[in-house]
Amino acid sequence: MVQQTGDINNSHLSDVNVNKDNIVYISERHSNKKIFWIISIISIMSLLLSLFAICIACYRTPALSFDYIGVMIGILSFLVAFVTIIFGYNMYGLKNDVKKELNHKLQSEVLELKSDFNKKLSIIEEEFSKSFYASSYCKSANECFEKSDYMGCLDYAIKGIECENVIKQRKYTEHCVYLIYTILKDNKIKGIELSIKIKNKYIQIISECNHKRTDDIIDYISRLRVLCK
Repeated sequence: MVQQTGDINNSHLSDVNVNKDNIVYISERHSNKKIFWIISIISIMSLLLSLFAICIACYRTPALSFDYIGVMIGILSFLVAFVTIIFGYNMYGLKNDVKKELNHKLQSEVLELKSDFNKKLSIIEEEFSKSFYASSYCKSANECFEKSDYMGCLDYAIKGIECENVIKQRKYTEHCVYLIYTILKDNKIKGIELSIKIKNKYIQIISECNHKRTDDIIDYISRLRVLCK
């Protein structure tokens, strides 16, 4: 088979798609890409040459000489660096001192709060205990009064008042005072003798309760006979 040459547009070949616009576009794109790279390389070279020229024009080596201003600047720079170091060290030390002081104060506050808490707790415990004993003494005094054991009633009633004197409470004092006043006024313990120590103790306890019958009860107790040794 002999290959023929000629104008493809005037040939009788079929099923061949030829686009002149695509051929022109591809050739133009390759041409623009080459121009871009050429311009970029030239621009970079120009920039490097410009920087090199500036460095050559500005470069100079002055002769070494003694400069007082340079010496002063060096000394001042050294002093600034020294002061900065000292300042940093002081700040670090101050931070530790502040931390220690805060820890000390915190521990002191905790100990103080703990001490206050323990004191208040002990007061509450004492109040509860004394209130419980006052109730028990008052109940025992009432039982002794009903059994006509007037000396026992007097002793329990005095103890009940003593417990409430400690905690500054007057829940059972009124009834105890009533029993004591009734016993002494009606002379139900006639002929009873008390030691001077017990007698003075009764008077002191009654005087501390600040009841309206206090003076009368003290007067009756003072009239009781003192036990002779």
